[in-house]
Amino acid sequence: MTWDAPSPSRLSTGSSRSRRILGDNHPVTLLAAAILAFALGRLGEHQAARELAADTLASSLRGWLGGVLGRRARCAGNPASVLIPAL
Repeated sequence: MTWDAPSPSRLSTGSSRSRRILGDNHPVTLLAAAILAFALGRLGEHQAARELAADTLASSLRGWLGGVLGRRARCAGNPASVLIPAL
């Protein structure tokens, strides 16, 4: 059984739509971009795939680090905020 990848233009449309609706750093948007990068690489568009994958990884790390550092900052200022998120 073979797998026929969706066309890059179709994947790009989905990635753009996700970015517009959910935002650049939403997990679904980042997943769509990663899938597009993979498809581009499989189609031989290695430079475009490499650039998109690097941008996607950087966005993922910024989002993850921002979340971790944000929680630590809240904890330092108010330790109860860990137990009671509304604070």
